[in-house]
Amino acid sequence: MIEEGDATRRRGIEGTDKEIRREVWGLSNGRLLELFLGGDAEAWEELPRRLHGRLVRVSQRVAPDLAAKALEEDVVQRGWELLLGMGPFAYDRRRGSVMRYLRYVLRSAANDVRAEHAEAGRLKYGAGAWEPRMLSVETM
Repeated sequence: MIEEGDATRRRGIEGTDKEIRREVWGLSNGRLLELFLGGDAEAWEELPRRLHGRLVRVSQRVAPDLAAKALEEDVVQRGWELLLGMGPFAYDRRRGSVMRYLRYVLRSAANDVRAEHAEAGRLKYGAGAWEPRMLSVETM
C-alpha cells in the first residue's frame, strides 16, 4: 500500500489522497492515458471508468462482425490488455486525439478477438474469409 507521503512525492503533488484523486479526476483524457501507460494506479482505475462506454460503442463500429456476435466487450477488454502492455511513451498527443489512438488499439484488439473466435480453418469472419483448400485424391 502506498503511504500518503509516498503518493504525493511520486507525483510531486502536495495534499491528501482525496485531493490527489480529485487531481486525477480533473485531468484531460490525454494526460490520464499517459499516466495509465506509465503505470499510475489511480489512472488505471479512472481511465476505464471514464472511457469504457465510449470504447464499447467504438468497438461496435470498428468490428461490426464481432458486435453481431456480442463480442464487443471482449474487444474492449483485449484493448485494455494491449494498453497495459505498452510503455509510457506509446501515446503521443501531438499525433492525434486519445479516441483516435484508442480506435487503433481497438482495431488490433478486434483482430486478436477474431483470431480467438474464428472457426477452425478460417482466419476471419465474413465474405472473403480464407478457407483451406481440400485436396482430392488425384492431386496427391
